[in-house]
Amino acid sequence: MAIIVNGETIEEGEILAVEAELGAQDPTMAGLPPEERRKRAETATIERTLVRQEAQANGPEIRRVDVKRELKVAIKNAGSEAAFTEYLESQGTTLAEVETDIELRLRIDKMLDRVCADLQRATDEACKTYYEAYPKRFETEEHIRAAHIVRHCTGNALEEHAAHAELKEVRAKIEAGESFESFTRSNNDCPDDDGDLGFFGRGQMVPEFEEVVFAMKPGEVSGVFKTPFGLHIAKVLDHIPAAPRDFDDVIEEVRDHLFTESENACIDAFTASLKEKATIERE
Repeated sequence: MAIIVNGETIEEGEILAVEAELGAQDPTMAGLPPEERRKRAETATIERTLVRQEAQANGPEIRRVDVKRELKVAIKNAGSEAAFTEYLESQGTTLAEVETDIELRLRIDKMLDRVCADLQRATDEACKTYYEAYPKRFETEEHIRAAHIVRHCTGNALEEHAAHAELKEVRAKIEAGESFESFTRSNNDCPDDDGDLGFFGRGQMVPEFEEVVFAMKPGEVSGVFKTPFGLHIAKVLDHIPAAPRDFDDVIEEVRDHLFTESENACIDAFTASLKEKATIERE
């Protein structure tokens, strides 16, 4: 279903692309009902279109030299002019189209900067109040150090059954008194560093692995469990709990956070005002 925003038709493909982009930015999107994901994608598409239309119609002028500067950055990031040209050809676009896109992006950025121009940075007192209200947001991250014995499985049921039986036997020997470390090379598909994964925080390993190891204590050995990488036995080697950080160490981080919140609220209000004046239809 297409959406028409102030007479401009937004095709289904663009809405689906925005939905995919939102899903990549926020993993929780995957757990939402399809109708809710669609609603969020439509809302984001409409708001982006309105902001772009406003910038094109009433946004500040952008100097040619600023466009050229941004273009040089893009060419540098590509590695060379030849590589940049090759990339443009692979995308089916032209240098003129890229410059137009850069100018529009700069116009939008400058317009939103003006919208937020009157915002003030939070006072020390406001930062302190926020810090005391949300102390966990400014803790050091919890880390653990773990090692594992893993057997990779290709999806073959017989292979997985055999690997599971082997690791259950290994786990029984560990429980009987043999050391975990004695099996990290001989029975391990990832024997490097004796299976030691080093220190890591939440979100750095697959959820199935973290669910097991973050529930364990140092020295504890898990049972056999499965992740997308195969079957594992894990041992937690060390644990560094989350800990409060002193206010003086995080005050500027708090101030930046509060300013970003203010900016977002200001831009949301600006976008809402554009939406109130807009004509939005579905076909």
